[in-house]
Amino acid sequence: MSDGSLYSWGYNKFGQLGLGHKEEVSIPTQVTLPYKITHIECGGCFSMALTKEGFMYAWGQNEHGELGVGDTTNRSVPQRIQNIPSVVQWSCGCYHTIALSIEGDLYCWGQNSFGQLGIGNTVSQTIPVRISSLGSCVLQLSCGGFHSLLLCDDGLYSFGFNDSGQLGNGEDTEQLVPTKVAHLRSKLKEISCGYYHSMVITSENELICWGENNHGQLGLGHEDKVALPTLNSFFKGEEIVFKRNWVDLISGWPQSHTLFSKQIQRVLEESILTIQNQIPSRDVLTYLMTTLLQFLFYKQ
Repeated sequence: MSDGSLYSWGYNKFGQLGLGHKEEVSIPTQVTLPYKITHIECGGCFSMALTKEGFMYAWGQNEHGELGVGDTTNRSVPQRIQNIPSVVQWSCGCYHTIALSIEGDLYCWGQNSFGQLGIGNTVSQTIPVRISSLGSCVLQLSCGGFHSLLLCDDGLYSFGFNDSGQLGNGEDTEQLVPTKVAHLRSKLKEISCGYYHSMVITSENELICWGENNHGQLGLGHEDKVALPTLNSFFKGEEIVFKRNWVDLISGWPQSHTLFSKQIQRVLEESILTIQNQIPSRDVLTYLMTTLLQFLFYKQ
């Protein structure tokens, strides 16, 4: 919320709503926190929040130490993560987290069965530990289901699970430390991970993608796995951005990222305005998706 408060609702088996119990909640309910919240992020069944002071709080499932609080006990109320300086950026995978501190150091914790923490082994961590093998300056980071991407000043690095080619190195073997993706020639401006796939946007506004594609989530016109970075030419010539907040609303977590050009964003904004003024609430989703599909068919 604009005042720094946090509300949650929905499935709550592991206490991931942060309300002090594990019952499902069908209406937005305020989460009690000692500080105002500036950012939030959700993993598989756990939640994290960042305060304006740079403190991180976590709650929910903790089977693999994904809360970073030193044990593997689930939490139904927010608990502050210690042993980490002020955080400026972080990303959650299914059971792991990677965070960038204000000093520019990388920290990781949680499940590490596939090397997704990038620390050179497969031992899970219950408290934040530094990723010391990377000498480059990290600009952006993104966690997939069980793999991770780092955009650094000298290129893109990937590590972790690679069964679907989501690391972009042309292979299907795991990487236990950050390894540079060698098949990207253009400078990158944005990165993002799906459950088993990866996408980046270049400085020339090219969309490059790779990884699992059994549902066509790469948008390449086929459903074959892609183990090397591959150009998606659908948005050629347009400015594109990743809108991560729309993923949970429209596509669902394991599905493809929802990509919007400026034109699509404009259509959505106009649709929402029309919905607010004219369309009955029970028809909101149908109207919104119909309008978007009409635009996409027109685009083709």
